Amino acid sequence: EVGNFPDGPSQLDQERSHWGLWCVISSPLILGFDMNNTAKMKRVWPIITNQAALRISESWFGHPGSLIRAYPADSSQGFQLAQTSCDGRPETLGWHVVDGKLLQGDSEQCVLPDGVDCPPPTTWSQDVQCGLRMGKCLPSNARWQFNGSHLQHFDGNPKDGPQCLSVHKGLLDVRKDYYSRKAAAVTLEGCPHQSTTSPQAFQLSDKGELRSLSSGTCLAKLPLHGIQMWAKPLGAKEIAVLLVNPIAENQSLSFPLIDTPSFDGTDVACLRGNVPSCVAKD
Repeated sequence: EVGNFPDGPSQLDQERSHWGLWCVISSPLILGFDMNNTAKMKRVWPIITNQAALRISESWFGHPGSLIRAYPADSSQGFQLAQTSCDGRPETLGWHVVDGKLLQGDSEQCVLPDGVDCPPPTTWSQDVQCGLRMGKCLPSNARWQFNGSHLQHFDGNPKDGPQCLSVHKGLLDVRKDYYSRKAAAVTLEGCPHQSTTSPQAFQLSDKGELRSLSSGTCLAKLPLHGIQMWAKPLGAKEIAVLLVNPIAENQSLSFPLIDTPSFDGTDVACLRGNVPSCVAKD
């Protein structure tokens, strides 16, 4: 897509990010624009001839590169309703339905029927949670209501039946392809299940804890997914790391070098005892 992103203030960032991602996962580098377009070629030339990026693309040390993890987004980007352990932390308590709105504690944010974008789980970050977006409570005919152990959502259209809140475990099988991986999810689905052990069955405690009767997890107000770390080994002592912001807003991140992943054959320990031992190079 380098050379094909639309004009706008994010064009350069998008093209650099796209090229960087293709380099850090050893993808074939193919240009798909009219290279007779002088203005376009002049714009992307510094990107496609970046020697550091090309070196990373061409290096091979036993692994093609991978998504490593996603850091939590800034709280200003909002929150999601997702799964976590039932350990009594504040974000798991205080769930209640008032005037058809599903709320947590004294928060003014409602649980919305919209899903959020989530990265897949990886070998380095297996506990990835994906859920429903939380946002400002706006006037609406939609409503939430409890029906026994089920939490139902009505979209406001009398012709539509309810959807039920459901939970699903994550899927990570390294023997299968990348696209088979799925984050643990909280979703809205049709309501065919009536069993108290179905993925749609919940128990609401007197403290407002919403516990899934099938998975034993609790629902919580958690941050959205923010900056992603991608990495590729270049040698026994060298690893390329690419940090990408997939959100259309600026994000702040203090990147801990200790998060630098290890691959087979690498020996990059960024903290030996209490002594930092890695050097970061832009």
